[in-house]
Amino acid sequence: MSCEYIYKFADNFWNYELDCPSNVSPVSISGWVTSSYTLGKLNALTASCFSGVSGCPMPTLNGNEFAILGEMYKVKHYSNLANSNLGVGGSRKVLELREGDSTIRWQNETSTAKEYVNMSKQAQKNVDTLSRSYRNNGGQISSIDFYNIDRGGNGHLDTRSR
Repeated sequence: MSCEYIYKFADNFWNYELDCPSNVSPVSISGWVTSSYTLGKLNALTASCFSGVSGCPMPTLNGNEFAILGEMYKVKHYSNLANSNLGVGGSRKVLELREGDSTIRWQNETSTAKEYVNMSKQAQKNVDTLSRSYRNNGGQISSIDFYNIDRGGNGHLDTRSR
């Protein structure tokens, strides 16, 4: 059984949702999606029963599940970025340098980490909203933007109400 549609989701997600970060790859994202940990967490959130058969989720995942998985991955991704930006004690850099009419501004690691923490918290709220909608609407998500993938593996951000 081919799980090409999982890789296509991961590749589109990596490109369009995460903007091609160098610290992850579509292969690592597709591996995360098909892991028993991730499928178990998805099952708990959606009251579903997905399992991995030969590295491929069964039953086949659809756009509704991919929407939840995408937000779940963002929680993980942004938390990792927050931790990596803190370093040892969250070192501080020069925040602003002025000479004449020119100004250069840097953002320190602590404030960058805070932004990633906020992004992770928002993604968790999205996971909660999507999974609640999924459970309450019989496996359908309604009234929220989400990543949609069709059977051919073509994905896009879908902003229509479901």
